[in-house]
Amino acid sequence: MYQHRDMSGERLNNPRELPDYLGHIISQGEAYSPPNGIVGVEEDSGLVQIELGKGKRTSMKFGKFLVKSGLGEDVARDWSSKLKSVLEQMKGAKLKLTNSSEEAVAIYRNGPNSCMAGMDCVGAYHSEDVAVAFVVIGERVVARTVVCKSPEIGLQYMCIYGNRDLLLPLLREAGYTNGDLDGCKLARIEANDGVFLPYLDCGTNVDDCGDHLLVSNHGEYCSQNTCGYLEPMQHCESCGEATHEDEVHYSDYHQEHYCGDCYNERHEYVDGEYYATDSDDIVSTGDGSWIMSDNACFVDRDGEHYHADDVSYSEYLEEYIQSSDAVEAITNVEYPGGETCHKDDCELIDGRWVHDSITEEYKQQLTLDL
Repeated sequence: MYQHRDMSGERLNNPRELPDYLGHIISQGEAYSPPNGIVGVEEDSGLVQIELGKGKRTSMKFGKFLVKSGLGEDVARDWSSKLKSVLEQMKGAKLKLTNSSEEAVAIYRNGPNSCMAGMDCVGAYHSEDVAVAFVVIGERVVARTVVCKSPEIGLQYMCIYGNRDLLLPLLREAGYTNGDLDGCKLARIEANDGVFLPYLDCGTNVDDCGDHLLVSNHGEYCSQNTCGYLEPMQHCESCGEATHEDEVHYSDYHQEHYCGDCYNERHEYVDGEYYATDSDDIVSTGDGSWIMSDNACFVDRDGEHYHADDVSYSEYLEEYIQSSDAVEAITNVEYPGGETCHKDDCELIDGRWVHDSITEEYKQQLTLDL
């Protein structure tokens, strides 16, 4: 959420991005954009920073500012109370990292809900590269995320669950930026049904290295399963990329499995079904679309196929032409009835199309008639 105007209504030269928690508080009230003027929050004092106009700035209580902005006292009191609560929580919040598989499982079991809540597979996050970062208020885990804690790879955090307003500033203060786990090791934990692997929010694949798992963009195993186990990926038979089985497409024509991109390169959706572009079932038309071959007509003059409904047959030319190029033209001065011709071969004379082969004769006849 950005503030674009000062309190007088004048547009700011440099719009200010407001803290996420302030945006959440405002979006729950009667308005869905910040009142003019507010450009920040002093987290130590709880005062809001106000741009008055012409470069003048001051600080005041949030409730007082809201009343000055024309919002009712009930709204001002409610929003002010929420801001105070968030700031009080943030003062006591500390960033913590897991130090064991057991702790990771407990955090997921007792903290913010997600598809991996209560699953033992999250124990794989105990490694030299990866940890679960979390915040505890009282005895409750109120926010968590998965981080790459290796400075060599780069301090990065994944999707935040729970109170984002508490956790995000702490992550940024500690040097973390939003990213993925590519290049990180995970603990390899075997279970009765296989090897544990939690759903990775970053979407990066995984390789099984025997004594550990390695997160890799080109890994052999999919990280997008909610079952909690390592499952192999399928390979596209065209580009060779590892692809999740749910995203693999089988081509009956080529009798091969493709990833989505390769399948779409070789197939077109026509009349409710996919057809291979090099099959005889469909053809490409002059405008770049695809139609069923049974509905197509080839125009020799253009060297292109067109839908039969968009083509006319010329008895005079003994060929097909696009209907948009077809005109009824005079081809014989003695019998001035119309023949279907291509307009590029004709001239419009006194409101009548005349074939180029007789234009001079037709003009002479007009002169005689006059």
